[in-house]
This record gives sequence, structure tokens and C-alpha cells, in this order.
Amino acid sequence: MYLIKMPNLGMTMLKGTVQEWRKEDGAPVKEGEDLVEVSSESEKLTHVIQARQDGILRIIVPVDGVIECGGVIGRVE
Repeated sequence: MYLIKMPNLGMTMLKGTVQEWRKEDGAPVKEGEDLVEVSSESEKLTHVIQARQDGILRIIVPVDGVIECGGVIGRVE
């Protein structure tokens, strides 16, 4: 299992927003698949996080959820 964390996309970024989950909660995922798109309002950037291993996706923060950088937004079991 590993945790999917909100990345820090820039020096002024304190929080990020989950824009879109590309898979549903409980869906199987393969290493390298796109999982979630996140954004930084302060940096005006978006970023897609990919799966680091095969497993089952568990979503913690829903679409439009805002969380501090480094906070857990989901996990792959």
C-alpha cells in the first residue's frame, strides 16, 4: 500500500484542490495509469498523479476537496 499525497507545485503553494479522479473508488489500477488531477490556485498549475504500483484505489479527498500540501488524498492498496 502507498499513500497518494497532495504535491507541492510551487514555492507559494500551501494547499491544492482535487480537480478530477480518473478512476472510481475501489477500482483496480495499474502502475503508470493516471489517477488524479490536482491544481494549485496560487501557482495556476495542474498536475496529474500516476499510480506507482498495481492495486485498488481508495479515495479520501473528493473532487473539489482542498487539502494542504503533503496531505493524503487517497491510497492504493
